[in-house]
This record gives sequence, C-alpha cells and structure tokens, in this order.
Amino acid sequence: MPYMIDEASLPLELPEVAKFLPTETGEPPLGHATKWAWDTVNKCVIENEKIDHVTVFPLELNTMPGFAGSSAYYLRYMDPHNHQALVDPKIDQILEKCRPICRWYRTCNRSLDLFSFLE
Repeated sequence: MPYMIDEASLPLELPEVAKFLPTETGEPPLGHATKWAWDTVNKCVIENEKIDHVTVFPLELNTMPGFAGSSAYYLRYMDPHNHQALVDPKIDQILEKCRPICRWYRTCNRSLDLFSFLE
C-alpha cells in the first residue's frame, strides 16, 4: 500500500547505484540500490535488508512516471525558457487544438514501439 512521506523529510537523495541498467529481474536501476528503504519510526532512508513491512518499507523504484512524465516533457519542450510556469497559458491554448492529433500520434507511436519490442 503506497503511503506519503512527511514533507519535512523531503527531498530524498537518490542513492548511488553501481550501474544504470535494469536489474536481472527487470526492475529499474534503483533496484540495484542497497540503501533504499524508508524507516517510518526514524523518518530516514536505511538499508534494504532492514525491510520488515511493519516499520520499514521499500521505497519506489520508478522515479519517472510513464505517461505523466512524457506529457510534462512534451509541454516543457514547447516552452523551455519559461521560468514562471511549466508552459505559458497562451501556448497551452494553442496546444489544446492539437491535442487530439497528438493523442492519436502518441497512441500509434507507442503501439509501433510495442510491436517493435515484441518482434
């Protein structure tokens, strides 16, 4: 069950990992970390071997959300020098007219990626 970490404990510093490749079991690179568990009592990151699922829990291994991350990147690409917002509302209004096409393209593109992966 996911749970929130107190804001006072943020940000968490990502651990060092030996290699930035998926693990042998297919987990993301953070799966190689040996210190990536959350101690709810002491409110800190500790070694994975102390995970007991009572007071110490594993931390999330996926730091980049799939669709949400790619959508944010796409929007930011359209307005990369804006220091006030992710994307200027004027640009967002223009993009709103394009979104049906972009949704179709992204869906088709991901389907093609999937088919390429399955081959």
